[in-house]
Amino acid sequence: MPLDLVNIPREITAATEWVFVLFVVISSKKRVTGWRLIAIIALFLPFQISYMLITGHMPLTLWLLGMFGGVFLMWLVIYITCDVNLIGATYLVAKAFVIAEFSASLQWQFYYFFINTVTGLYHPITEYIFAGIFYSIIFTAGYFIENRYRKNKYRLNIRKSDMVSILTIMIAVFTISNLSFLNVESPISSSSPEEIFYIRTLVDLCGVILIYMQREHRYALHSQNDLMALQSAFQNHYNFYRSSKDSLDMINVRLHDLKHQLTLIKAEANATKREQYLSEIERNINNYGIRTDTGYHVLDVIITSKNMRCIDDDITFTYVIDGKLLEFMSVVDISSLFGNAIDNAIESVNKINEIDKRLIKLAVYSQNSLLMIKIENYYENNLVYEDGILTSTKGEKDKHGYGIKSIKTIAEKYGGNVTIDTANNWFVLRVLIPIHQ
Repeated sequence: MPLDLVNIPREITAATEWVFVLFVVISSKKRVTGWRLIAIIALFLPFQISYMLITGHMPLTLWLLGMFGGVFLMWLVIYITCDVNLIGATYLVAKAFVIAEFSASLQWQFYYFFINTVTGLYHPITEYIFAGIFYSIIFTAGYFIENRYRKNKYRLNIRKSDMVSILTIMIAVFTISNLSFLNVESPISSSSPEEIFYIRTLVDLCGVILIYMQREHRYALHSQNDLMALQSAFQNHYNFYRSSKDSLDMINVRLHDLKHQLTLIKAEANATKREQYLSEIERNINNYGIRTDTGYHVLDVIITSKNMRCIDDDITFTYVIDGKLLEFMSVVDISSLFGNAIDNAIESVNKINEIDKRLIKLAVYSQNSLLMIKIENYYENNLVYEDGILTSTKGEKDKHGYGIKSIKTIAEKYGGNVTIDTANNWFVLRVLIPIHQ
């Protein structure tokens, strides 16, 4: 049996830190990929082990300095490999360090019990067997927890307050869990190996729980904000539909009056003025006398309103629509889906200087008992994807992608799906929904 089983071997500590640096790198968006990423992670292990072995001979007064150097090496690898800023890298290294401390303490507590109580026999290989088993279990559990966030397309936007909070947790956890090595006379320290392990493991576990409670709190707020934003988008487009319907009714009344005025204007003696009046009225009729007949009055109002906007913005908007196919959908869903899709297309083509390239096409038809909604527009601006999700180019960062997200939510509500194609400068959004009889 070795003389000292209280202190975790430095190479085991270094391997633990390497494992959980790898954990946060896998769970995060990468700055580097491929062989470069593999090379950086692979070289970090022997480098960290060498550093920990060298600093293991430092006097106790310099122990904290040596630990700080090890944490800095972890931070450096995370910053180089992950697509995060300085604040994000600091947050992630604190998270990796606390999980590593818990994992090392837990596995070594069980290892001490196994050697000291169960077998009474020691062999160096058993250290690595225990470490491999426990780290694999904790790594896998953590991966599934993180995968929950990835599946829901949640990306943590790390703020200064988050960094300060997790650093506070890290410092408190590390200080309390290692107090027995500095002062055995304090109320929360001990000289008994078993009690030292209990204190370290429980304090480190509390640190891990606090970190993920903070994460869950942010995730819940994010989900709530997403839901509120989507509900607001639905309501806004429904309100637009209602106001557009009222406006169109008023315009139609006005057009009816204008037609009666044509007879009076023709009696104008001054031929030049008469022609000017006629030209002006005819232009108004052409612009605002647009009537769309899709076969479904809800869509008629939306398409007519959007077409009027396209005329004002010199956009060519063409459509072929069988509106009767949409009768199984709610008015709110129809107004939000088509409102978001057409608004996005208008916003995109408005950035094109050449008027003949300002093109939007819309088609609604059935295919094999499926409803196909296809909205196309020509584009020249760069499209930005974040975690596989197309983000908006609007100025409000927190609302990026809500238009597309709203459309996907509506499609999924009816058992459908959404696909996007961006080949040859044509943005093509397809919504495929089973037709409800």
